[in-house]
Amino acid sequence: MDPMKTTMLTLLFLSACIESEASRLHPQYVVMHQAPGQSWDQDNPAGITQSLIDNVLKTIGTKGSDRRSLGFSFSLSYLESSDAVLVDDIERLLNLSLANELPVMIILDGFEWWNSRTDLYNWWDASSPGYNATNVNNVEWTGWTAQDAVKIGWRNWGSQIRVPAPHPNIASPAFIDANLQKLQALVPVVAKWYAMLPAQLKYLLVGIKAGWELQIGSNYYYYPDGNALIDQNPANDPVGGVNSSVQVGYAAVKTLGLAQSGELTIELLNGVVSNYVALLTDTIRSRSLGIPHSKIFTHVGANGGDLPAHLVWADARCRHQQLAARLQRLQVRLRSGGCQPGPRP
Repeated sequence: MDPMKTTMLTLLFLSACIESEASRLHPQYVVMHQAPGQSWDQDNPAGITQSLIDNVLKTIGTKGSDRRSLGFSFSLSYLESSDAVLVDDIERLLNLSLANELPVMIILDGFEWWNSRTDLYNWWDASSPGYNATNVNNVEWTGWTAQDAVKIGWRNWGSQIRVPAPHPNIASPAFIDANLQKLQALVPVVAKWYAMLPAQLKYLLVGIKAGWELQIGSNYYYYPDGNALIDQNPANDPVGGVNSSVQVGYAAVKTLGLAQSGELTIELLNGVVSNYVALLTDTIRSRSLGIPHSKIFTHVGANGGDLPAHLVWADARCRHQQLAARLQRLQVRLRSGGCQPGPRP
């Protein structure tokens, strides 16, 4: 055979092998979310078993290919459980991933559920656990003063539910500290596992995601005079949803010193969301040595664009100067429709 042709065939073969190996180590993921409270319970680590994997694999019938891999995601509401329980959860989930060679994403959220943290939000009932009048600064307000603090909220994930805990003030130092303490305890568990993986199995970590539909107003919408309904049967709650709700976000904007009077704007709420997201991702990065930045994600709620005129929400595309400047320092690239950390320099 012509030596030149032999050389070219060898190069083509090597190129194909390299491309195949790259695809296997860095596949696209199709991630199936395992809803907490339905298929598993974060307060019962012993319930995290092989059946979580088997049920989905049986339904889908494949783990995918080198180029496109099936994966699983699990969200942990870390303000709802002890560190010991959460560490047990994470270790069991990571062990399932390794045993099945099936990629996993760990979602760490302190925003959507914090019902058990009355020590942070109970500002109104001295006869109930956690009461502290200063907790009024850890919840959202419908105006510029603490007299407008909320006690309750609602959300609609298919149907309306009453949320027992009020909308958190995501700029409150106490609320932020509670979040960061949890991340500092949990992220190293994932980092240690990732460091232990051989190079050919690093793809098993889809990533760590900070937050879960983070938004101001949507998943804790508040009806006019909603506090008066706190002792009422939820079956008798209003049903107008977001369109009948009132604006919140004043507490966080005021806490950050962005404004203390006037109208709330998208830019002001963007500043609040960007600050919270940056603090979460900073902490994850600092505790996840060895995990590529491309495996750290955020999840902000969408601004539907069809809100009634009296409401403003943060812009989920993250197109605002404060976040852009912060993320640039963190070597993060902005992508249309969301934010994803970029590769290490």
